[in-house]
Amino acid sequence: MLVPEFVQTFHEDKQGNMWIGTPNGLYKFTDKIEKHYKHDEADSRSLIHSRVWDITEDQQGNIWIGTSQGLSKLNPNTEEISNYVLPKNLVEDISSNEFRKLYLHNNKLWIGSSSALNVFDLKTRQFTTYPLKYNIKINNLLLIDDKFLVATMGGVYQFDILSKSFLTDENDELWRSLANIDIRQILLDQSGLLWMASRDVGVYKIDPTGGLFKKQNISNADDKKNELSQKIWAIEFDDQGNSFI
Repeated sequence: MLVPEFVQTFHEDKQGNMWIGTPNGLYKFTDKIEKHYKHDEADSRSLIHSRVWDITEDQQGNIWIGTSQGLSKLNPNTEEISNYVLPKNLVEDISSNEFRKLYLHNNKLWIGSSSALNVFDLKTRQFTTYPLKYNIKINNLLLIDDKFLVATMGGVYQFDILSKSFLTDENDELWRSLANIDIRQILLDQSGLLWMASRDVGVYKIDPTGGLFKKQNISNADDKKNELSQKIWAIEFDDQGNSFI
């Protein structure tokens, strides 16, 4: 049976179950749809919101779900759901709890939201937030050598997890590449090339030789362009290095 919704994201857990995020909740899928989780106003233990943006899994096998109104944790064994939102002092605007991208690193959940880069400590259950100056929605995160590449609707930024700050340029402005381009995903292939999927101008291939984004060779396909072919949402590579767009 197919999921009867638009698929926003999916995740395969350690047990081989597929978790599928949609605008109308979370589906657990084995060889069929096994369970459908969504928000229920009458149940505080339901998903915090039905619009699911991203899914990841911690070392204990808990499933973490980024939604349009905060973060949900699902224990797949007990089906218990716990919900978390930013404290009021960290809320920038009404979209601050739209958690669009999750990246688990060293027991901390890095969260790309619609207004900032947030960190949720899985031990203390505390949030820390690092706002972007331009309040741009974050689409994707990729960690390389203690620095996050932060893909947004207005280009790519860098965040240093050691200094806990966004990188700046020689003019003390936020460092940014591919300015004003809506970058949906960043992927590092086996050869060390960066691939970036954009919503409106196709795929960028970047060679970071000599330093990240220094003396880079940036190219995108120009042959037989049409509006649909330039809207790229995701890129994946198989074990043989073949790309799927």
